[in-house]
Amino acid sequence: QQVNDMLLFSKSGKEQVVVPISIDELIDDSVNAMEALIDNSNTQLNITLPEPKLQILGNKNALNGAIQNLLHNALQAMSAGRVKKPLITIQLYSQESHVYLSVKDNGPGIDAKIREKIFKPFYTSSSKGTGLGLAVVKSVVGAHQGEVKLINQAGCGAHFVIKLPLLNHGVTSHNTKVGED
Repeated sequence: QQVNDMLLFSKSGKEQVVVPISIDELIDDSVNAMEALIDNSNTQLNITLPEPKLQILGNKNALNGAIQNLLHNALQAMSAGRVKKPLITIQLYSQESHVYLSVKDNGPGIDAKIREKIFKPFYTSSSKGTGLGLAVVKSVVGAHQGEVKLINQAGCGAHFVIKLPLLNHGVTSHNTKVGED
C-alpha cells in the first residue's frame, strides 16, 4: 500500500496535496515508524539536526515512506553483511535554498558494478527484494523538485543524500510554488 501511495503521489504532478513540513518532525516520524526494526537489529542510530527548524513544502506520507525505505535498506544491508555493531547516521544540513538529508550506514556498501542500476524500477540485488524501494525514493524526491544521490565507496557503507528545496529560504523566494521550474 505504501508503495502504491508513493507512486500515485509521484505521478500526480501539479495536483499534489502538499503542506509545510518540519524536517525535524519528518525524521522523527520516519524513525518512530521504524523503531521496532531498529531496536530488534540492535542498530545504533545517530541523528544530527540543525537549528533553526527547517521546513519544506511536501507530502508528508510520501516523504516518510521514502525515508523509511532508506532506513529499511540500511537495516537489511547491515544484517546481510553481518555487521557486528550496526550504525545508521542521519544528518540534516542546509545550504543556500536547499536542505540535505544524509542517511549513512556502516554496512558493506554498494558495489560499483551496480551503482548505475540501483534507482531503476525492479532492479534488485536481493533475492527477497522487489526492486522498487530506491526507484520510489527517487520518484518521490523528484516530485518534490529534489534529488537523491548515492555517495559511497564499496566496503564503507551506503550513503544516500536527499536534496530538497527549503520552504522559506529567503525574502525573494516566497512566491515559489511546487511544480514550477
